[in-house]
Amino acid sequence: LLVQTQANGQVLHEEELEFLANPGIAEAQSTQYVVTNNAAYQADDLDAYDSNYDKINSAKTALMTNLSHYGSDNLAE
Repeated sequence: LLVQTQANGQVLHEEELEFLANPGIAEAQSTQYVVTNNAAYQADDLDAYDSNYDKINSAKTALMTNLSHYGSDNLAE
């Protein structure tokens, strides 16, 4: 997501970079999630697990773009 944003010529502020760096889950939970879901990716129909991937990234990019247009004072309100 960061690479896509930079490729589009957008400049991210410190708060936005922190948002991208902190997904809101603990490191141990993230590791457990990866291990648990590795078996799922061995399924025959990988597209079933990947169908919303582009939509989620588009939504995140749109959110970050909209947030960058507002000052931190406006967001606090």
